[in-house]
Amino acid sequence: MSDSLAPIRVLVVDDQRVTREGLMLLVGLNAGMEVVGGAADGAEAVAMAHEHRPDVVLMDLAMPGTDGLAATRTLREEAPQIAVLVLTTYADDRSVFPHCELVRRDISPRTRVRTRSNGRSVPCTRA
Repeated sequence: MSDSLAPIRVLVVDDQRVTREGLMLLVGLNAGMEVVGGAADGAEAVAMAHEHRPDVVLMDLAMPGTDGLAATRTLREEAPQIAVLVLTTYADDRSVFPHCELVRRDISPRTRVRTRSNGRSVPCTRA
């Protein structure tokens, strides 16, 4: 990475402490990335995003309280410049596709989602 390029600022959001800290460690090992924080739920994620101004939020969907879908909707309204990358262990289409619809403007129409339950790859275009 060139010294003249600013690192990609990343906020990691997951309610599972071990997962969150592990992702923060992995992201932090990349020379072109800087972890700006870790949040345990969607409300904390939105607050930290306003405070730290990340370029990217790694967002878990399934969290108690304010979930990842609600937090992403809030970020879309309040900080649309922040990209959101979804992290989830959901295996069913009904849980994944509403999120795809929300963030679809940030991804290529050819982007596909691989579901864990059956391993099939489906376009991220259904609501």
